[in-house]
Amino acid sequence: MNLGAVQPTGTATILPTFDSIYSNLLTTSATCHGATMSFPGQSLNLSTADAAYAALVRQPAYATGECKGSTLVVPSDCENSLLYQKLLPEGMQRNACGAPMPYPTGQPPTPAATIQAVCDWITAGAMR
Repeated sequence: MNLGAVQPTGTATILPTFDSIYSNLLTTSATCHGATMSFPGQSLNLSTADAAYAALVRQPAYATGECKGSTLVVPSDCENSLLYQKLLPEGMQRNACGAPMPYPTGQPPTPAATIQAVCDWITAGAMR
């Protein structure tokens, strides 16, 4: 995107930075992955930016089940980061386990620009 470009009305711009990804994507996930989680026993706490970063980067996925052995965010490697894989539409996921996010089904899929911003942030080293 060029500096000074005008975005269509109602179009949110997401940048490949953790703060932008947290504000535009992860805050909506806090209802399922918050301090009081809808999925008990899964330790992914996205309730604050600090908690989300600590829970995601270089952290293993839920310890049992089909996600075992996966890493949520592998800095510089979006293809092997479960966060990125879980955002891809069903059928495009390579390493994802379980349903794509957002879950439950029926929610709008994650926009392609958001998925690309997540991949770009991870590829750039997943810095805070």
